[in-house]
Amino acid sequence: MNLADRERIEAQLIAFCLRVIENEAKNIHRELNYKQNNFKSFSDLSESEMNQLSTTDTYFLEDQTFWVVTSENEMIKVVVVNSDLYDAMKRLPEDKLNIILHSYFLGKTDQQIADEVKAVQSTVCRRRQKILQLLKELIAEEGG
Repeated sequence: MNLADRERIEAQLIAFCLRVIENEAKNIHRELNYKQNNFKSFSDLSESEMNQLSTTDTYFLEDQTFWVVTSENEMIKVVVVNSDLYDAMKRLPEDKLNIILHSYFLGKTDQQIADEVKAVQSTVCRRRQKILQLLKELIAEEGG
């Protein structure tokens, strides 16, 4: 191989290497732009978005469970995460406990609860308010 052929091959190799490096740089820039436009840093997330990414372990909360019977005779498991609230709710009579569970844990309206317990809606509303006050007192009594 003569000197001219060697220089030509070397020039072709250098040109090829430069093209590979340029194309790789373009790929890197394209990927960085994609990530910048499509991904968010954890520090940029709002509190509600951050809460969607988190979970609370409930392995040992089986002790803090109530079973609620609905009007359709379904059994629904309600886990109370706050132990002070659970302890206070345990001390409530069953009829009062059912009103709180249906209202706040099953999301039923006072009218729906009234239909189940065969009472007037205003009576259920008044009972619920008294039960909440009682729960506050029980929690305060326990030191929570």
